[in-house]
Amino acid sequence: MVTAWSHVFNGSTPVVDAETAVSYDHRMSDMTATDAREHFSEALAASSREPVFITRHGKRVAALVTAEFYQRAVEALEDAEDVAAARAALAEDGPSIPWEVVKADLGLA
Repeated sequence: MVTAWSHVFNGSTPVVDAETAVSYDHRMSDMTATDAREHFSEALAASSREPVFITRHGKRVAALVTAEFYQRAVEALEDAEDVAAARAALAEDGPSIPWEVVKADLGLA
């Protein structure tokens, strides 16, 4: 069976020449779950350059990314949720509660 990783691996030994290394980032964004299991260290190495999508039955089911990328993505999503919630709160009808009243209610004044 020819997989997306066939040009990188020859059996269980990585085969990476200059031409493959140049095209690696462009072509290696997907790998099957079987290939990911059999070549996990190579998948981890590839994920340091770009996300590696793990496929099962031809569908992307997971992404292998660096911890730093994941943390930045989660923080960005949380920030976006906070902005959306703030905009929704500002758009609500009704009177505003002054900050001094909120602080007093919370025992912060």
